[in-house]
Amino acid sequence: NVKYGRDKRKFVCCSTMETENVTKQPEGEYTLKFQLPNARYVEIVRDTLNVDSEISGHQLTRKITAEDNNTLVVNFQSDNIKLLRTALTGFFASLSLVLKTIEKFGKH
Repeated sequence: NVKYGRDKRKFVCCSTMETENVTKQPEGEYTLKFQLPNARYVEIVRDTLNVDSEISGHQLTRKITAEDNNTLVVNFQSDNIKLLRTALTGFFASLSLVLKTIEKFGKH
């Protein structure tokens, strides 16, 4: 889980891993959960990132959903680990941009 919170008008990211909540996933599958400040942030991030499909759609799948009110869930699946790593890197860059845009232009 990755939690975002405000600290002096900037997003602070802290990753937490609890071993009792970790479930074994098949090789080539990676699921990320982000707790965002509210449901509106989750909706904006989900809708913005769902616009672009993955370039290698036949080799990689990405599913972005909402869980609870403020949790964004992103699931990647691919048999090609290198492609999976590249997709994750690109996703984090896009997520960072969306969150910075919300922070800069969103109403508080």
